Amino acid sequence: PHEKGLPLLLEAFSLARRARPELTLTVIGGEKLPEVAACEGARGTGWITAEELQAIFEQSSLFVMPATYEPWGLSYLEALACRTPVMGLARNAMPEISGNGEYGFMLPQPDVKALADGILSALADPARLARMGEAGQKHVLERYRWEHVAKVMSETILRESPTA
Repeated sequence: PHEKGLPLLLEAFSLARRARPELTLTVIGGEKLPEVAACEGARGTGWITAEELQAIFEQSSLFVMPATYEPWGLSYLEALACRTPVMGLARNAMPEISGNGEYGFMLPQPDVKALADGILSALADPARLARMGEAGQKHVLERYRWEHVAKVMSETILRESPTA
């Protein structure tokens, strides 16, 4: 939970909820975590199916994972594939996956107030979130489908292979 940024997220969510008490937070896999249970407005799930995860993403306005270490970021891609904009730290794969902010929001450092402000700012403009989600889904489907990945890999291997 720490490397995924959960303590930072829970603190920022609590701060954001002071301004917007109607906010809710779903923590996938957080069902047995006492810090999730203690956070007003938050709920944790247990193990869920891929279909349940997709439904949660589709019902969400924003996916927030301020991971201090997330080298690839599959969760960000899954959220974007469901038209849910993402928010995280500007490190590892997040800049590439978010289109350098086109499909999501990036924070330069793990900072509670900045994250809370970012959440509130993002949620203040549902039309922008919808545009970002739609563009993010298109980006993911064009760039990260296995057909595309395999094509890029095979072209790279052919280009880099020594010729006989």
